[in-house]
Amino acid sequence: MIKAFDTHLHLDAFDDLKRHLDEARSAGIDGWVVPGVSPDGWSKILAIAEGQSGVHAAPGVHPFSANRYRSENAEELRTLVVFSTPSPAASRRPAELSMPDFCLGSAA
Repeated sequence: MIKAFDTHLHLDAFDDLKRHLDEARSAGIDGWVVPGVSPDGWSKILAIAEGQSGVHAAPGVHPFSANRYRSENAEELRTLVVFSTPSPAASRRPAELSMPDFCLGSAA
């Protein structure tokens, strides 16, 4: 069976997460990226990723949620992006990364 990886699924919207993941696994899906759409949901997607095998959190801000983003969220987002992602960048401190201002700067 070919294994699949879902690159955009809002697992945080499901009430019975285990059932949905079990069904997906039985259909051949064994990995997921859960996008974070606003600061108030980042902790939930991180908790899901920490508690479920194959689930990866991608904290961020969707344009529809931009009104909930504040400049003080920039450092939190920088830390989440760097330290919640297993990559070579994860071993560096957030200040050492070059992140675009539009991504981590103050909100308009």
